[in-house]
Amino acid sequence: MNRKKNTVAVVTTTRADYGILYWTLKTLQNRDDIALKILAGGMHLDKKFGETIEEIQSDGFSIEAEFDFLKKGHGRDSVLSMVESMATATTLFAQYLNNNNVDMLLLIGDRFEMFAAAQAALLMQVSVAHIHGGEITEGAVDDAIRHCISKIACLHFTSTEQHRRRVIQMGARPLSVVNVGAPSLESIIREPLMDRVEIEKSIDLDFSQPLLLITYHSETLSSLSPDNQVKPLIEALKLFPEFQLLITGSNADAGGLIISQYLQDYLNRRRGRHVWCQSLGRKRYLSILQYVSVVVGNSSSGLIEVPSFCKPTVNIGNRQKGRESAASVIHCEMVTESIVKAIQKALSYEFQGGLKTIKNPYGKGDSSKEIVSALSGWLGSSRAVEKFYDITDK
Repeated sequence: MNRKKNTVAVVTTTRADYGILYWTLKTLQNRDDIALKILAGGMHLDKKFGETIEEIQSDGFSIEAEFDFLKKGHGRDSVLSMVESMATATTLFAQYLNNNNVDMLLLIGDRFEMFAAAQAALLMQVSVAHIHGGEITEGAVDDAIRHCISKIACLHFTSTEQHRRRVIQMGARPLSVVNVGAPSLESIIREPLMDRVEIEKSIDLDFSQPLLLITYHSETLSSLSPDNQVKPLIEALKLFPEFQLLITGSNADAGGLIISQYLQDYLNRRRGRHVWCQSLGRKRYLSILQYVSVVVGNSSSGLIEVPSFCKPTVNIGNRQKGRESAASVIHCEMVTESIVKAIQKALSYEFQGGLKTIKNPYGKGDSSKEIVSALSGWLGSSRAVEKFYDITDK
């Protein structure tokens, strides 16, 4: 007799979340008791953001459904366009869940697209499992979205013990919250990275020369306009003319396209070797981290993946404010002078000397088995109704 498989649908909408989910997807794909359904949309389908759905397919995954919800044309880079895109995404995810049997929807992080899927699942009575809950990023609307998804979810996979405690503090039962570390670190441990010659040919850079890797997103809760958010960074980069620059594109948050355009325009005026790449791809991005001098910007990757390579990160502004970070991360203000001083500190002999002993607070890179095991256990349980868990003083 063939046992019925439980269906786990996994949502991916950006290059970043796919990189984090890769090994969890591989592990789910190899389970005999679980039917994996990949729901891909958003930036994956948009040429302006690298059309990264091709990477998912080239990695051997089948796409169950595509969701094209990002607002196109005039106004696509505004806060209103985010709201309109989220509304469309909510409808599309609800339609899929209404027409297909899904036992569990697996979501990651804090983006508005994930919130759309979570809202649809809540009203369609589909259980939600959530990765990377309990974290704090004070400078972005993502912070509130992350906590909202945690309240909808019935199963939680956090990246540190502190984050686990926060999710429990929000009312989740302790047995439903598992600290698995950051899933993205698994790619560093489990697969060979690209060699130097291969990477240099693919992006036309010379790793014998100093390199700054820059990923900069908009602060969606900032009172500054996107152009005024990026100008201090550009002015700071002008003071490091001896460095090659590798800049990756911003995401689909309000102001992201404006920031990307300013950085591209700056590269077009700058002398020397430099590269703009909307998306480097999961494996190539991690491979390049071996050779960078400093990672500069405000991406979560600078706090989560980069410390595992014993490389310094300059984290600008408030986008990641409140998130746990290793001693290799230097936090600075969104001010040119502050950014320059932080880069200089990261390059200093004293700071470089301490990098080899850096401990990454986000784990050892063995998350996927724990995540899939917990999913399988939950799917095979009686699935008791979630009740608010009160923390009582003792």
